[in-house]
Amino acid sequence: PGDCSFDPLNLATKDYFKNTQDFLLNLLPANDADTEAPVTATRPAALILRDYREAEIRHGRLAMLAVVFWPLQQMLDRLLIP
Repeated sequence: PGDCSFDPLNLATKDYFKNTQDFLLNLLPANDADTEAPVTATRPAALILRDYREAEIRHGRLAMLAVVFWPLQQMLDRLLIP
């Protein structure tokens, strides 16, 4: 629901999570000098989209917590600090 297939920049198929993970894994030193980094296959678009949806939910929940706690912190600050 809510998916109108509107993606003019084709962001739903770009795998930034996998690119970042590969970059960080390449920074680690190899165990043996003769071994090369394994070649990873591309992930399906549905899996990439699922990761983006999960990240969107996480960020939305964090924003909802911030909306509640920021005014609360402001009110408590006035009460506790003379």
